[in-house]
Amino acid sequence: MSEFPRTMVGGVSMPRLICGTNWMLGFSHFSAAKDRLIRELFDTPSKVARVLEVFVGHGCNAVMSMSSDFMGQVILEAQQKTGVPIIWVATPSYPDMNNPDTWKQAVEHAKRVGATFCFPHTSVTDRLTA
Repeated sequence: MSEFPRTMVGGVSMPRLICGTNWMLGFSHFSAAKDRLIRELFDTPSKVARVLEVFVGHGCNAVMSMSSDFMGQVILEAQQKTGVPIIWVATPSYPDMNNPDTWKQAVEHAKRVGATFCFPHTSVTDRLTA
């Protein structure tokens, strides 16, 4: 395969696989001990960026994560090392679902740190559809 399969999303050419970040950001969804271990293994943006660089090297230049300054640094470093623009699907949560300002702040933060897309995290959508 010469190029990773891609599809168009909102006018953006996306790989059909997106690099997830739960295991790099300390969200094992298993135990606090496992979360702690993950955070210790991936305690700097450079360590996470190295994993993302492997994905980019195989044609998968998209990543999904919470919007954070840490991930903004990860993506910037991986882009600088690979020379490839990375598509960031940010998935913020909103602490106060009843306050529209928190929604706006989360979206503005995602934009400020460089997200390509900003979609609500499942913790938000689950509460809105329950």
